[in-house]
This record gives sequence, structure tokens and C-alpha cells, in this order.
Amino acid sequence: MLYTPSKRNIISFRSATIVGAFIVIIYMVILTILQNNPNRIVFSDIFTPLINILVVICLFYAAKRSKTYGKRTYLAWTLLAFAQLAFTAGDILWMIMEVVFKQNPFPSIADALYVVYYPIFAIGIFLLPKKQLKKREIYKTLLDMGIITISFALIFWIFLIWPTIQAGHSTELSVALNLYYIVADFVLLFVLFYLLLKIQNLKEIPLILLAGAITAQIISDIVFAHFNLIGTYITGDLADVGWLLGYVLIGLAGIYQATVIRDTKITPKHELDDSISSLSFIPIIWVIITYILIPWAYINTSESNLIILEIGVGFSIFLVMLRQFINSTENRILYVNAQKEILQREKTEKSLKESEMQYHTTVDSIDDALHVIDTDFKLVLFNDSLVTWNKELRLKTDIIGDYLFDIFPFLGEDTLKEYKKVFETGKILLTEESNRINGELFHTETKKIPIFEEDKVKRVVTIIRDITKRKLSDKKLKKKTEETIGRQKALLEISKTDISLLEMALKKLTEIDSKVLDVERVSVWFLNDDKSEIKCRDLYKLSQKTHERGQTLLAKDYPFYFKTLRNEHNIAATDAYTDSRTAEFAESYLKELRIISMLDIPIWLHGELVGVLCHEHVGSKKRKWTFEEQDFAASIAHMVSMALETDERKKAEKIIKKSLHEKELLLKEVHHRVKNNMQIISSLLNLQSRYIHDERVLEIFKESQNRVKSMSMVHENLYQSEDFTKIDFTDYIHNMISSLYISYGIHSDIKININIDDISLGIDTAIPCGLIINELITNSVKHAFPFLKYGLIDEKSSKSNKKDPQIDINFYMGTTDNSYNLVVRDNGIGIPKNMDLSKTKSLGLRLIRMLVDQLNGTIKLDRHDGATFIINFKEIKSKPRI
Repeated sequence: MLYTPSKRNIISFRSATIVGAFIVIIYMVILTILQNNPNRIVFSDIFTPLINILVVICLFYAAKRSKTYGKRTYLAWTLLAFAQLAFTAGDILWMIMEVVFKQNPFPSIADALYVVYYPIFAIGIFLLPKKQLKKREIYKTLLDMGIITISFALIFWIFLIWPTIQAGHSTELSVALNLYYIVADFVLLFVLFYLLLKIQNLKEIPLILLAGAITAQIISDIVFAHFNLIGTYITGDLADVGWLLGYVLIGLAGIYQATVIRDTKITPKHELDDSISSLSFIPIIWVIITYILIPWAYINTSESNLIILEIGVGFSIFLVMLRQFINSTENRILYVNAQKEILQREKTEKSLKESEMQYHTTVDSIDDALHVIDTDFKLVLFNDSLVTWNKELRLKTDIIGDYLFDIFPFLGEDTLKEYKKVFETGKILLTEESNRINGELFHTETKKIPIFEEDKVKRVVTIIRDITKRKLSDKKLKKKTEETIGRQKALLEISKTDISLLEMALKKLTEIDSKVLDVERVSVWFLNDDKSEIKCRDLYKLSQKTHERGQTLLAKDYPFYFKTLRNEHNIAATDAYTDSRTAEFAESYLKELRIISMLDIPIWLHGELVGVLCHEHVGSKKRKWTFEEQDFAASIAHMVSMALETDERKKAEKIIKKSLHEKELLLKEVHHRVKNNMQIISSLLNLQSRYIHDERVLEIFKESQNRVKSMSMVHENLYQSEDFTKIDFTDYIHNMISSLYISYGIHSDIKININIDDISLGIDTAIPCGLIINELITNSVKHAFPFLKYGLIDEKSSKSNKKDPQIDINFYMGTTDNSYNLVVRDNGIGIPKNMDLSKTKSLGLRLIRMLVDQLNGTIKLDRHDGATFIINFKEIKSKPRI
């Protein structure tokens, strides 16, 4: 039975034992000190219930922790706890009557609780076993309890109770109680020993502790009965130590149950036969003892006492006969079961013989060699496959029992150590070995399996499997895997190769291809433009580690080869001389270079055959090209195609870059000339305006000149910009405002605030937008501030005006729809309410309206506090220019 500590215990069993021993010793020491002191009664009456309360707590704790063993065990310990609680309550009443009321507590109401204690405690003990007793066991136990109860009662009646009654020292109630306590204790002790022998293992510690507690109580109850019946008992005598010891042992039983995880496995029946048989004679022995008392009582006691003894003995004999009747019935059943068991055993033996024959047949049919050895390394069993492996083995009957290492002398010290390790550790051992048997090299996989008997390794089964074919297959697979990994690494290295330079790329590819596939000659051939001849662009020789340019061949001399090359993915010729696809090269090319096998991969560019990647195997042994090798070669050919495509693309890029540079110069020159032409127009308008004296006409000329300048500035910005599709609109507006300052001679009292996001616009959007801003600023300068006219301030009007002249220009991007918002505001006199923008005859406002429509935008006019124009538009997507 295994005992292991439980987790999260309040107190360990070891600590509890130490505390219990300390309590008993302290109690004995104090009673010794107070031996002649009346206070020892008070101390004993108070100390005993306190210890009993601790015991009750321990039992309830045991009940709580016993739920893991099942409801039956939990109920058993709960009943034990309640029984002890009743006993504790009796002790408390005893103390109150003796200490507080100064009365004799025996017999008293406290005895009622003591009486209740025994049946509850007995039921709890009966429930302790995990396995419920059978009905026959219960009946026999009850009969045994009855026999022992009567026997003990008669013995104590003759030797203790009757002499006391004759002396007249005690009442009938006190006599009956004393007899009840002693007999009940013996019954509990019998039940505990019965369970220890019949149901549980002899190492069931809680039951042993409970038995020790009941034994201590029996001794104390006998001592108490003797002194009480003769009237000399005083509370606090050293005899009371037996009761305290019993309480402590009961508490320790509860602590052990709660704190130690117990293996509840019931001891097998065959291990308990002797103890059970001896237990069955206990009741008979007690009946014999009481029967012997009859002659003694006939001489030494009265007739009435003799009658009681004879009746008790007769009733005990009746119970013994009843028990024997149950035993005889049980024996008949056991006999019938034994007969059935014998028949079953005969069938089993027959079945075992058949199974053994089948076992030997099965073992011999196993392809793997098998043998069994014992602890002395002697052969116990082997199969036919072992003989097949080693033809020098003698017949089975000759080698059974021989030393294993004499039978197989090639087994060395390492094998011996392996067998010793299996016998010592009891673990399966798997090894691989290489041995030469009958002149042949074998690779074997050996598994050594231990066979246990009574928890010890008694034999080892050795299974030897021939893995020679698997080893060879694994070796080939390993080689194939290494080649595959090598090719993958090579492809990874190639993928990092710069193929922008065609010549260097070809040298790198042929060199890697030759080394990975272990081919002496790898070359790249390209067809000329009219496909009339093919020339070797690069040839790598593996043995010499050199690159060179090969010869040139005429395509018309090898028509079938090139036809096949266009129709097939590749040409893999193991025998290049006889293969129809390469036989055309036999006389003119192959013989001279000692080429035996060929692997040619076509090189394609834009769906057209432009060359060949050739692998030429030189030597005396023909080479069969594997699928993996062909696939790798195809990857190299593809890389050559990519190198060609890259080279072609680089050439095209150079041409395109040169053409773009020429177009950029031309476009720059166009913008420069457009700007110059517009400046000429502006200059002509300026010259012409010098000969005009009509102010209205002069004003029209200035407005036209400003409009031309506005458009000219766009081309000037594009000419100066690196990007010919966009202009920086912020710089553009600042330059335009500066030009308007000069043109109109705007006085510094007009403050122009510019708030523009970092915006770039295309020419198709910038010109209309610039003209709109030009017209709006011109309109504000001319009409918003009547007290100013072309920079000349009317002092009278200026003094009457309370506001400082101000023009705000806000240009920013929208937040959601990629639109632009242009807001131009002045704080001048504003625009009359009766003026309709869509119907006005003003050229400037009509031009603004037309330009907004050109931008597919919207315009709003806010007349509050001056004039505010709000224009929303999206950039015009320019049509692609060729």
C-alpha cells in the first residue's frame, strides 16, 4: 500500500503525532504534580473536554477530505465525528455536574450521551471499507459480535459485577453501565480487528490507530469499573490517562485520513486466507472459555448466578451453531465454485497449449529474426528466421540454454552493455548495427524489449530486422536530396546574380550549370538574325575552368535537330551518336570533341527560338539525364532568356531616354518662344497705349496687356521648371500681383493678403485660373475703392472712409472631392444688389464667368461687407500628348 503526502494540509501527520504525545505527557505530569491536590479534579474535568473538542475537529476535517474516496468513506468519518461529538458533550455535562454543582456525575444524564456514542461509532467503523460487505459476511460478523458480547458480559459478571453487587457498594444502574461500557469497547475492538484482517490491509494506519484508541479505552473502563464499584474512584487518577490517550489516537486517525493520500486497493483474497481462518476461531475460543467457567461457578458461586452463566453459555453455543450452519452453506457454494473453477482451469490449460502452439507457429512465421534470453544471457527461445540468417547455427534443441555470446561470437562488449542496461532500467532499447554474416554485410535494426515478472526484468526479447535495402535506399535518397538541395542553392545564387550585363551573366550561368550538373562542357549558342547560322557565345570547360567562344555552325546542315528543338522542350540524348535528334552532329562535331551524351535546352525570346543551352558529357560512360537535371537546365535556359530580355530592354531604354531628352529640350524651347511672343504682344500694346489719349481706351489696353502678361507668366514658369506638366501656383500668383502693382500704380494703402496652399497646377488649369485672379484683383482695384484711382488718393474721400483698403486671396484644396477653392474678397463699397453676374455687360465679369465654365466650376458672390467671390473647381485632366 502506497502512502504519499496530500497537498495543502493544515497540519502534517508527523506534527500532529508530536503534538498528541506532548498533550499526553503534559496531562500525566500535571496529574502527578496535583496528586494530593483537590484541584486535580477541576483540571481533569476541564482539560479532557478541550482535547475532545480538538479530536472532533480532526474527525470532521477527515470527513471533508475523504470526499475524494467516495460518499461511503465520507459518511463513515462523519458518523465517527458525530459519535465523538456526543462523547464530548457527555464530558462537558460530567464537568458541569462535578465541578459546578458538586454532584456525583455517575450515573447521570451524561451517561446517556456515552451510551449513544458506541452504536454511532460502530456504524461508522462498518462503513469505513471502500467495498461493501456481502450479506453472509454481515450475518457472520453480527453473530461473532453477539458471541463475544455474551462471553465478555458473562466473564465480567462473574469476576467483577457479581462480587460488587454482593458487597452492596453499587446500584444496579451503575453496574449495568459499567458492564455496557466494557463490553461495547470489546465489540468495537473486535470489529476493528475484523476489518483489518478481512477487508483492509494490515497496514491500514487509521484503523490501527482507532484499534489502539479502543484498547486504551478498554483498559481505562475496566479500571474505572473496578474502583467505581468499590467506591474508591476519584476523577483525575492516573487511570484517566488511558481515556486521554484514546482521544489523541482517534484524533491522529482523523489527521492521517485527511493528510495522507492512501491507496485504497483492497488486499487480494489469497493473501488474507490465513488471517481470515484464524479470525473465524475467535468466537469459538471465547465460547470455550465461558463454558469452562461453568464448573468453576458451580463450586464458587450461587445457584442463581450459575443459572445466568448456563443460559449465557447455551445461547452462545446456539449462536456458534448458527454461524457454523452459515459456514457449511458457504462451503457448499465454495465447493461448487471450486468444481467449476477446476473445469475452467482444464479448459484454460487446453487453450493455453493450443495458444502456445499457435504462438510458436506465429513466432516462426515472423520474417524478422527473434530470440529471447534470460538474466544469465542464455538462449531461451528463437525462431526459424534466426537460423536462416546464420546457417552455422545448430538445431534448436542444441542451442537452447547456450550462452548468447558463444552462439554469436561477432557480438562485442557494446552489445553486452546494452543488454545489461535493459535488465537494469527496464526500458526498450533500439539500435542500428552493421555485421558481416556468412560473408555478407548486413545492416540491422535491433529492438531489445524487457519482459517483467513481479516488477523485475527476467527476460529480454530481441527482434532483429534486416534494413540493408532500406539503408541503400536511404543512401540513394540522401544523395538525391543533397543534389536537389545543391541545385536549389544554385538557383538561389543565380536569382541574386546581376543579369544586366549579358556577357558576365552568360559566364556566371554556364559556370554554375556545369558545376552543379557535373558536365564537362556547357555552352550558350545564339542564332543570327536570319537564322541561317548558330554561333557559340560562351563555352565553359569544367576541367580547365575556362571560358571561350566556340565555333559557328550552319543551320542548314542540321535540319532535323532544329526542327526537333522547336517542337520539344529539350533534347536529352543518352547516346548522342545513335539518337536521331543529335546523330547529325556525329561526324562533324561529336567525334572530334569525344562527346557521348547531350542535353540541349532551347532558348526562347518573345516566343521565338533564338539559341540553345548545350550540355556535352565527355568520357567513355554514357550519361542518362534525370528529370531533376533536365528541370535545372531548363531553369538556366530561362535565366539566359531573361538576360537577353534585360539586355534588349536596356538598349530600348537608352533609345527612349535619348528621345525623351530631345523632346524635353524641344518643349522647353516652345514654352520659351511662346513666352517671348506674348512679351512682344505686351510690349506692342504698351507702345500703342502711348499714342492713345482717351482714358477709357487706354484702360482697355492696360487690361489686355495684363491678361497677356498673366498668360505669359504661365509659360515662363513652365520654361524655368523641371516638370513641364505642372507649375508652382504660389510663386505664380505672387509674381502676378507684383505685376499688377506696377501696372496700376497701386498705392501701399491697399493691403493685399495672400494665403495659398502648396499647390501645383497643369497648364490647362493654370491659365484660366490665373486670368480669373487677374480679373478679380483688377475689378477690386478699379471699383472697390472709389477714393483711390490708379494710385492717386482722394484725401477728402479717404478721411471719410473708416476702413483700411484690403484685398484677400485664399486658394486651397477641398477636403473630400480633390477640388480647389478660390476665394477673393475686398472690403470696398461692394457690388450693387441689382447686378446679376449672369447678365452683366462688364467685360471683366463676363470673362470671369466664361473662365469658370471652362474649368467646369461654380461661382458664388457674397455681398456682405464688400464683395467676396467664391469659386470651386477641379483640375482639368490634360489629354495625352504624343
